[in-house]
Amino acid sequence: MIAAAVLLITNLIVIYLVYVQNKKYSALMKYTEMYVQLIGAIAIRTKATHDQMLEIDRRGSFQIDDEVGVIFNEIKNNVKDLNDFIEKYVNTRAEKEKSKKK
Repeated sequence: MIAAAVLLITNLIVIYLVYVQNKKYSALMKYTEMYVQLIGAIAIRTKATHDQMLEIDRRGSFQIDDEVGVIFNEIKNNVKDLNDFIEKYVNTRAEKEKSKKK
């Protein structure tokens, strides 16, 4: 009888801990999804900005080795890094979800 009571109490504690961890996991997944959407939105805006910069700089005058050229190249490198990150982590996840639906 005592063993059954101890087992019941242990099971109740484990069930409570699983419930608490499940709530934390759900909140974490919600925040993760929000961050993924934020990174995607930033990537789209950054890409649009980069495209506008290239359109303005049709002649390549900004890319000359001066202060403006250095900043231009830094922005271009940052956009490339951000796009690489998006392709590696965000788009890969979306593609995996699409393949699961098929």
